[in-house]
Amino acid sequence: MRSHHWTILLALILLAPGCFTLDRIKPAVNLEIHVVEHEKKTCHLCDLFYQARAGLVRVLFPGGQAVGIVVSDTGDIVTHAHRVVAVEKIYVETHDQLHHPATVVRQDPRLDLALLRVSAPKGAVWTPMLLKGIQPPRNGDHVYAIGHPPGLGWSVTPLMVSTHCKAGEAGIAALIQTDVALSPGDTGGPLLDRLGRLVGVIASDLVAPGSENAACAIPVADVAAFLSGK
Repeated sequence: MRSHHWTILLALILLAPGCFTLDRIKPAVNLEIHVVEHEKKTCHLCDLFYQARAGLVRVLFPGGQAVGIVVSDTGDIVTHAHRVVAVEKIYVETHDQLHHPATVVRQDPRLDLALLRVSAPKGAVWTPMLLKGIQPPRNGDHVYAIGHPPGLGWSVTPLMVSTHCKAGEAGIAALIQTDVALSPGDTGGPLLDRLGRLVGVIASDLVAPGSENAACAIPVADVAAFLSGK
């Protein structure tokens, strides 16, 4: 009996503040992040990535990276302008792990979008994402962001649309605002609806008032207008 009492007393001493402490493990910036690692048809989040993979590239440059979206069958890529406009050497890494040099051919500071043109061998096959005929998501809709956080690989993050900001309300660009913050590695990546269709491009420097702990995306209609020169 005495041994039992001593065990209880020792446990209370160890649990007392300051007597026994462990360093706190810092939580991830986004606990919802899902690293792509499952086989096809076993995970809905991974399947969204596999469906979109051929239309995505990693944009690589000295000191950083971003995500790019294939927007033409000749290999034109859309990504965020502020990540690439001041960079001398840019490469894109395709879904088949090939690397091709690219150059910025056009940009829109208002939307923070840049169009990259890739120097690839003749016969290279590109799979552009569909930019037209897709209804914008509504408030409360579930959406998914694909990114490539450094050190983690490709990831899919489930989000929910919280509001839409018109140009002038959130700044100079219209934005889709979601409920969860994203990693810088998601910059330039796609925002997909539940069927895997492109509804926006993840923005990092374009933020709406009160959106410090949320993510914003440029609507796909504005991306299409940028590509058409409007």
